[in-house]
Amino acid sequence: MRCVLKGETKMRKLVTGLFVGVVALGVSASAYAECTCKAIDASGTGWCADCKHGKVFFVEIGSEGLFKALQGTKMKAEDIKCPGCKTAFEKNGSCDKCHVTFCDGTCYKSFVSAAMAPGKATDPATIKCPACKSAAEGKSEGSYCEPCKGGFVGRYMFAAKDAYEAAKKAMTVLATATKTKCETCATAMVTNGTCEHCKVTYKNGEKVNKS
Repeated sequence: MRCVLKGETKMRKLVTGLFVGVVALGVSASAYAECTCKAIDASGTGWCADCKHGKVFFVEIGSEGLFKALQGTKMKAEDIKCPGCKTAFEKNGSCDKCHVTFCDGTCYKSFVSAAMAPGKATDPATIKCPACKSAAEGKSEGSYCEPCKGGFVGRYMFAAKDAYEAAKKAMTVLATATKTKCETCATAMVTNGTCEHCKVTYKNGEKVNKS
């Protein structure tokens, strides 16, 4: 039987204490995420895990579930197995089977995000047209500007009229979703889905049935 010296016992306790302290610091560090709001404000899209809110297309989002539903996923052609999705990926189109839309290599489950994705983010300070500048700053609803050959929905400029109109409708749905108290309803609203809690199905942001 090996005798343990008094000094050795103290050393073991010291080492154990240091180890526990390091582990505790690691847990504490992971429990508190760093605030990323400044970067999100600049880019217009992101979720701050520290502050529990974010933005999508420069619109304030208070629900993480809604944010995730709106967020796109960057894809690689070689990772896509569905034939319909492959075609949609190549042509910036939609897959009717998977109910997703692709835009510049990003996959969107939300029709709201799919409608907004083609828009070009523009700093209002760089816009010279008074009408377009006002629309981009949110001071007016705005309309398609013939002289500028484009229309602003928020800070995003759309060159094609049909894309502009689709984006306007999508932003209206998003505005309603951000004010909806039920998170699942908000998510269903932007994805043409169903809220199992409220038993409500949505299509293009509108209720289509309630059981």
